[in-house]
Amino acid sequence: MIRFLRHAFLCLALLSTTVFVPSPAAADAIRGGLLWDQWWVVNGAPVPTGDHPLYPPAGSKSGNATFRCKECHGWDYKGAAGAYGSGSHFTGIAGVFGTTLTAGQMTDLIKTVAVANGHGFQNYGLTDTDIADLVEFIQTGVIDTDFYIDGSKAFFGDASQGETNYSAVSAPACTLCHGAEGTAINFKVPADPEWVGTLGAGNPWELLHKIRFGQPGTGMPSWIGDGGSDQGAADMGAYVQQNLPAFSLCTDTPRAACAQSAKATVLIKKPVDPSKAKLKFKWVKGAEVQHADFGDPGVTTNYSLCLYDSNVSIDSLAAAIDVRPNPAWLSQSPKGWKYKDKLGAYAGLRKALLKPGTTGKSKATFIAKGVNLALPVAVGAGTFFGQDPDVTVQLVNESEQCWTATFATAKKNEAEIFKAKQP
Repeated sequence: MIRFLRHAFLCLALLSTTVFVPSPAAADAIRGGLLWDQWWVVNGAPVPTGDHPLYPPAGSKSGNATFRCKECHGWDYKGAAGAYGSGSHFTGIAGVFGTTLTAGQMTDLIKTVAVANGHGFQNYGLTDTDIADLVEFIQTGVIDTDFYIDGSKAFFGDASQGETNYSAVSAPACTLCHGAEGTAINFKVPADPEWVGTLGAGNPWELLHKIRFGQPGTGMPSWIGDGGSDQGAADMGAYVQQNLPAFSLCTDTPRAACAQSAKATVLIKKPVDPSKAKLKFKWVKGAEVQHADFGDPGVTTNYSLCLYDSNVSIDSLAAAIDVRPNPAWLSQSPKGWKYKDKLGAYAGLRKALLKPGTTGKSKATFIAKGVNLALPVAVGAGTFFGQDPDVTVQLVNESEQCWTATFATAKKNEAEIFKAKQP
C-alpha cells in the first residue's frame, strides 16, 4: 500500500499516465495467454464493437476481431515479421517477441491512449489485473516459435511422444474431448469443418499457442500450466500434423460419378437436446459394387457422409460427417464391412453396413447418433432443408468411390426433422 501511494503521488507530480503494475508474483501468464487470444471471453467484458482505432484501414478484418491481440501481433508473436507478414491477417504492425519495453511501459501501451500508439484497452473492458496478466504473458510466456515450427509449417517434434502426450492418462487427455482422431469437436460449421488436424495443417502457430495455454471460454487445460514443456507441446503438434485428418472428403457440390440406387431413405433429427440427434441413411438395390471398392476402413480408408441442400437449383454442402479408419469396422470379406460402436466415438457413427453385389444387390447403411454427430442448422424456423428442388446424400471414401441418392420430395421437412425416400 505504501508503495502504491508513493507511486500515485509521483504520478500526480509528473502528470503522468503511468499506472500501478502488480508484482510478477501476482500476475498469471497462463491467463494472459488466454487474454491474448480473446480477452472478452476470458474476463466477461462486453464484446467490443466497431474497429479498434489502431487497426489499419487497409486491413481485411473488421469488428471485434480487430481487438484481439493475436490479430495484429500474431500467434507467433512476431507480427509483420512473422507468419502474419502477408496474407489476410497482414497489418504491418510489429510483434511483441523480443520487445525491450519494461513492464510499466507495456502496461501504459496496453492501457491508455496518452502514450504513442497507446491501445486504450481500459476503455473497452480490460482491468488492471487483466493488463498485468497480459504483461506477464508477454514477458514470460512468449517464445520463439522458430524453435518449434519450420518455414514450411512443419513442427520440430517427436510424433511418437506427441501421441503419448495427446492421449496421456496421467493428465487431462486431448482424446477425452477431441476424440482419437481430433474430429469430435468441430470449431466451425458442419459444411466447413475445422478440427485439430485442420488447425495443425493451416495454422500450426495457433495450435501451439492453444496447446500451451488452452481455449478461452472452455475447460481446455493449459499444457504448460499443468507442467508440460514447450517441446512436449511441439511433439503433440508433430503428431497432429502426421496422423490426424485435416480436411473432409466432402466436396463443395455433389460428385457427378457416383453409384446410384433404386431405393434410398434418409432420416435426420436435430432436437434441442444434442444427445438425441440422429441420422439414418439407407442406400439399397444399388448399382454393382465390388468388395475392393470399399477399401479397408478398419485401417486405411477414410469415409464421409455428405449432405447437400439445393437453393434455386444451386447445390451447397450442408454437413460433412467424417469417419476415420478405426477398429469398429469389422471385415466380412468378401461380403463387405460392418461397423458397430455403441459410444459413437467417431462423428457419432453407431452402425454401418457396406455390402457389395451385382446390380440390385449392393447396399450401404449409415446410422449416427448423439452429441458427436455434427448436423446442419435448419434453414428456417419451420424447415430443415430448403430442398429447392432436392437434397442429395453421398457416402464417399478416399478411394474416390461414391454412393449417392437424391431426394426430390420429403415426407417431413420441419425445423427439427427431415425424412425422405427415393423413389
